Amino acid sequence: MRQTISLRQSVFNQIAEAAREERISPSRLIAQAIEDFLQRRQNRRDAQRLDEAYADGPTEEEREWLRFAWESHCRIFQATGNEW
Repeated sequence: MRQTISLRQSVFNQIAEAAREERISPSRLIAQAIEDFLQRRQNRRDAQRLDEAYADGPTEEEREWLRFAWESHCRIFQATGNEW
């Protein structure tokens, strides 16, 4: 899809130089930059949602499961002579 954007000349010059160094077209460099930006944006949103989901800490059921998992891990570790 074609789209027209306005850029300051100094920004375009930097894009053109970076594109030459990377051996890609300025259009491809801009597309990659936008894709990278959108991915980082999505990652921040995902992290924020996870932070909100876990803000209250583990439930009692989750704490029980963690204790069980830790105790199981310790038993396995001891049974193997403290080796994996």
